[in-house]
Amino acid sequence: MTLDGVDSLEQGTALLNDGMVAALAGAAEAGELKLRLSGRYNSFDVQVNREALASLSRIGDVAQRMR
Repeated sequence: MTLDGVDSLEQGTALLNDGMVAALAGAAEAGELKLRLSGRYNSFDVQVNREALASLSRIGDVAQRMR
């Protein structure tokens, strides 16, 4: 998953596209969420732990309903 429009860690904000919303909404069911955060000079791989997936899934659910 890529956060379109995020050019640096300092900027750090992006609009969620349909694919990102779907990934968030399905994270708890999938049992994992892995992200690559790319900044101007560094990139980081982030794996969200199982305990946090329910919260992220809720964000995805709300975003889907708002669309």
